[in-house]
Order: sequence, then structure tokens, then C-alpha cells
Amino acid sequence: LKEWTLEDGDVVIWHYVNDYSYEVADWFDDDPRYPSLGGGTYHNKWLSAPDVAPSAGQIPGGNPGGGSGGNAQEPETIIKPSVQIDKNGQAKVSIDKDSMKEVVDQAMKDASATIVIAPEIRGTASKVLVDVPSASLSAISSNTVANLTVETPIGSITIPNDALGAIAKQTTGSTVTISFGEVNPADLTPEQSAAAGSKTVYDISLLSGGKYISDFGGMSITISLPYALKAGENADDVTVWYLSDEGKLERIRCKYDAKTGLATFTTPHLSNYVVGLDSWPNPFTDVKAGDWFYTAVKFVSREELFNGTSKTQFSPNAEMTRAMLVTVLYRLEGMPAVKGANAFKDVAPGEWYTDAVLWATENGIATGYGNGLFGTHDAITREQMAAMLYRYAQFKKYDTRKTNNLTGFSDSGSIASYALTAIKWANAEELITGRTSTTLAPKGIATRAEVSAILMRFTMNLGINAKS
Repeated sequence: LKEWTLEDGDVVIWHYVNDYSYEVADWFDDDPRYPSLGGGTYHNKWLSAPDVAPSAGQIPGGNPGGGSGGNAQEPETIIKPSVQIDKNGQAKVSIDKDSMKEVVDQAMKDASATIVIAPEIRGTASKVLVDVPSASLSAISSNTVANLTVETPIGSITIPNDALGAIAKQTTGSTVTISFGEVNPADLTPEQSAAAGSKTVYDISLLSGGKYISDFGGMSITISLPYALKAGENADDVTVWYLSDEGKLERIRCKYDAKTGLATFTTPHLSNYVVGLDSWPNPFTDVKAGDWFYTAVKFVSREELFNGTSKTQFSPNAEMTRAMLVTVLYRLEGMPAVKGANAFKDVAPGEWYTDAVLWATENGIATGYGNGLFGTHDAITREQMAAMLYRYAQFKKYDTRKTNNLTGFSDSGSIASYALTAIKWANAEELITGRTSTTLAPKGIATRAEVSAILMRFTMNLGINAKS
């Protein structure tokens, strides 16, 4: 079979082996329409048939442990209203209550994860305004599990389901206007203009009854803004800044996708934003372009999550200690104030790690050994690191349901019981992979380079794309 015309509803299965007895039996949850062609044996190694090479461990990025979660596209309900650009370069679309009711009903039926409003705009708009009935936001929040995404050529915004209800309660009009615009340089203050330079400034806002809505019920929303990467520019250097009324630039952690040309970030408020480049002057003589950890060290250094062991040394192969890891997580959280008393004999007052240890133990992210010991300067094992990351993800209310069974790793039986669920999750999220194709080394010591890479993946894949 070389050609087949696909139609809506067709199911495509790619067979990676030429022996169908290796087919996974439960791809479709025992759906009688798609019976297993094999004997029902579940194989958790892709490409493990004896007459097929390479094996799972030889595939770049391959995962020897089978699991659940995958990368399947979550269901979406999409509405694409047509809109014309007016003489002022603005594209405004109003979605009526009946149209939104149809969308909400369809999202309920399909259990959609996201409702997407994607206006079809003819021409190039300098500003896009989308009006949505206030009651529809309440209906989405109350009757579905869906987030709301509005996609425009100027940018996109995703509002979590829980935040929709909080927004709906603040409306003073019958509609909510979601606005995307490029700010006219003439409308900037001299301070803002000097800070932005030649970069485009974007204004993203929510309004109802002429009043701005800025409270999202304590939740963050996700924004994507365009940036066209020019020849010679590095995608890792694309950066988003919040531009204050006083003309101050505050760097925001973002994830740039060179394929879509979008820089994505999360924020608890809406305002003016700038997208541009921020190159990293590498201060470390032991971290060079081409090292597997270069991008990760660049990330944690620029985000001020890690310091070097000196002004010119990062020490990528040095052991990571328990104090170092809780300090990194504490910085990632923004270094909040701590209240609890120090219960550990090996945590000295006033040290660089003291507040981080107190914060981590207060919030259940780290525990001590007992007998008043935290193990402050002990090297952290990979399973201890997984446990702390898992608890931190739960603390942040990220989705921690993904799991891998780890049977493809010969040393999975040596994982401590307290860390087993955490490592299954961390492996499924591709945060912690094998030291080799068949070993996890749960008792192995984590290096600073390893933790840098894991923290970068955690922040970019969970922190920015988190789903509560």
C-alpha cells in the first residue's frame, strides 16, 4: 500500500516493527472497532523486535520506559469568525451569545481541553479586538473543563478555566473585550520609548464596560507574542520584557518556538510587553558552546537560578547538594518571605541556603533525615531530586498525572519507595532520563550540569506550559 486518501475520522497507526505480535494491545482502550492484531502482550520498548534496529536505547531521545500521558493532541473546540480591517487598521469581531452557546455545548460534548477563538483576518491589522459575552465566560468556567484561547496574528492569550470565572465576576458590561495591539511609538512616554528603543511594544488587555480587568483569581495566564528571528540571531536569546509606566524593563521568563515564531510566557497581570534579543555574555571558562550543558547553564545563569562556584567557574561536573537544589527552587519561586522556625541542627542561621531550607520544609517540598538533620551539604541523589521536583510541581498545582512504568530500566527496583511515583512522573515528563539506555541510576549523585538541564526542562515545559 503506497497511497491512501484520508478522510475525516480515519485513524492512522504507524507500525514501528514488522512483526504485528509486538503491537500494543490497549492503544484504543479495548475499543472493539480497533482490535489488537497481536497476542495482547504489552511491550514497553519501542522498536524492540529482534530483527529491527536501532533499539529503544539507541534512538536519540528515546525512552526505554513505557508510560502514559504521551504527546497526544488534546481535544479543542474552535470557532473562526471572519473579520474585516477598518480604516484605522483595527480588526474587531463580536461573537454573539448564540454562537458562543454552540461552542460551549460542543466543548461539553467533546470534553475539550481548550476553546479556541481564531478570527480570520484579511490583511494586516495593527490592533485586534475580540468581544465575548460575559455570560459565556461563566458558562465555560461552570460547564466545561476548557481553557479559553484567543489566537490573532498579533499574539495569543490562554486563560485557564478557573480564571474565567474570576474574570466574569468582575465584568461591568455585557461583554468582555480581549485586545491585542502594537503600541504606536508616539503614545509611549519618553522613558518608555528610551527603554524600548526600536523594539515593538505590545499592549494586551481585558476590558468590560470600559474598565480594565487585572485580577485573574490568583492565577496566571499564558501569552504568545511574535518575533521574526533574523539571520545570525540565536533563538535562545529571544526575550520578553514587561514595560512599566515608568519606563523600566523587567525580564520575563519565556519559551521561543522558532517554527511558529512565537515567544510564550505566563503572567499574573496584563500590560505592555516588549520582545527582542538579550544575548548572554558567558562568564564561565569551563562552559563552552558545543558542551551538551551549554544551553542549560546559559538558562539557569541568565535566570539567576544558579550562581557559579566562582566568578569564572560554573563547575558543571561538581556534585549538587541538597542545599543548592532547595535554593534553586526557592529562587524559582521568587524568594518569598519565610515564617517557620529552624528545626535543623545542620542549617546555620543567616547562610545563603537558610531561608530556602525553611521555605522548602514549610511547604512540604523537602524533608529532613530525622534527628534534627536536613543533610544540608550532602550531595543530592537523582531520586531525592525527583522527589523534590515532584513536590514542587504539586505545590504549584501543575498536572502531575503523567507516569512511566520504568520496567525498561534494569535498576528500577532499587528506587526508594518514597521516590517511586516522583521518578515515574519525572521520566514521563522527560525531566529525568536514563544515565544509559537501560539504567536510571536513582542512587547516583546529580551534577550541577544535570540539574541545570533538568531545571531548564522543568521551567520551560511545565512552568510555562503548566496546566493546573
